[in-house]
Amino acid sequence: MNHFNRGLSTLRKGRVSVSGARYFVSVNIADRSRNIATAEVWNEFQEKASALREAGMIDDYAWVLMPDHFHGDFVLKEKTLGTVLKRLKGGLVPILRKMRVGWQDGYHDHRLRPEEELAPYLRYMLANPYRKNLLPRSEIWPLWWLAPEVGEWFLPLTDHGRPHREWLEQRKPWEDCGEGGAKMNGVTDLPR
Repeated sequence: MNHFNRGLSTLRKGRVSVSGARYFVSVNIADRSRNIATAEVWNEFQEKASALREAGMIDDYAWVLMPDHFHGDFVLKEKTLGTVLKRLKGGLVPILRKMRVGWQDGYHDHRLRPEEELAPYLRYMLANPYRKNLLPRSEIWPLWWLAPEVGEWFLPLTDHGRPHREWLEQRKPWEDCGEGGAKMNGVTDLPR
C-alpha cells in the first residue's frame, strides 16, 4: 500500500452515516477536463435522484450539475451515505460511458450539524457555475434543482433565480465549520 492510499483509508476510519442527518456532497468525474453538464445527463441525473427520494433513501433539498462534478444537499433517510452515492453514481454510468467519462473514486461530504443553516450551502451551489464563468449573471443556470418547499423561501433571497454578486465571493461554507468539518472519502481533487 502506498502512502497516499494509506492516508485515504485513515480518512475513512471512524466514518459513520447518520440516518436523519443532513449532508452536503460533491462528486467528481475522473477526467476533470471533460464536460458532463448537458441536458441529457441532467435529465438522467434528476431521474436517478428522484428514484432515491421515492425509495425513501433521502429527502433532498438541492442539486447542481457542473461540467466536472455535482453537488447535493440532502437528509439521509436509509442505508449509508456511500450506498446512496454509489446508487446515484452507478445509475449514471451508462450515459457517462457513452461520453467516455467515468466517476472519480470516492466523494467529498460534510455532515451538517443541527445548528448549521441550509442557506449558505444553497448560495454556494447556485453561485458555483457563475463563479466558474460558465454563464453571465444575466442568465439562469439550467442544471440546478431545489425542492419546492426550499424554493419557496430561498428563491426570494436570490436575484431572480441568480446569485447576488457578493455570493460569488462567498467562502465554501464547510470551511467555516471548524473542528469536525468536511471530510474526504477517497477524493483526490475537490471541486474547484
